[in-house]
Amino acid sequence: MSKKMSNLEELFRVELAALLADERHLLEALPLFRAAAGNQVLAELLTRVESDATRLFESGATAVSKPDTNSRRAVRGIIEEGQRRIKNIVDANLVDVELVTILQRLLGYQIATHRSLLPLARVLGQSDVILFCETALESKLSASDQLSGVALHQIYWRAAWWSPEDAGAWERVKTLLRDDWQRTKEHLGMSGGDESSRESFDTDSLPGDPAFRYGFTTGLHYRDREWDEDTRTYLSSRYGGLWDDRAEQMIERGFRYSRRGEPVRQA
Repeated sequence: MSKKMSNLEELFRVELAALLADERHLLEALPLFRAAAGNQVLAELLTRVESDATRLFESGATAVSKPDTNSRRAVRGIIEEGQRRIKNIVDANLVDVELVTILQRLLGYQIATHRSLLPLARVLGQSDVILFCETALESKLSASDQLSGVALHQIYWRAAWWSPEDAGAWERVKTLLRDDWQRTKEHLGMSGGDESSRESFDTDSLPGDPAFRYGFTTGLHYRDREWDEDTRTYLSSRYGGLWDDRAEQMIERGFRYSRRGEPVRQA
């Protein structure tokens, strides 16, 4: 039978213990989510989220003498439902979409619970809990924003017409771009023969750039279009990421490259 509560301090401790139990349950689930992620950027973000969650749980646990043994049903339900769905998804990209959905729901729930606990902590003068909740809110809001960025730029950009043929064309052009950039660096006298520079290229330059990829694949798909103001407006309305000057430049570069097959040089 649940213990009856008669004062604010007891209610505060019960809520704090339940919040820490939620954090522990999330911490246990994160390695499973990270293992299921097919997108490298998403997997790396989950590693950072797990590291932050570990530090948060350790700092928060000091404020609770006896943490609750069970998390709230809401948290367990979100995780368990997500795990069931993932098992029934055969496309790796859709698994990543589902992971982002699960994590955003979990983070949203936890952001709300930390915010709801803060007024109680302030009324009761619990400075350690105030610091814990404020730190957790900053971390979780940042993680939520980063997840949105990953989803927009790395996952959700894929249109309904994306097919294995499009994926194959993209993989082939990545190799051409890598070789072309290697020749460019050698021509300019830049060191570029070691593995570290190759990895830097994969991460930071054209093949790893979602805007360039979007431009290239849409250029292949919309063969009846040329790059003009109508095309720019049409593609910007369907681009999942932030359409700023840099994104537009990279999208145009990818679009034109898909048409002419000309070497694409770094600016």
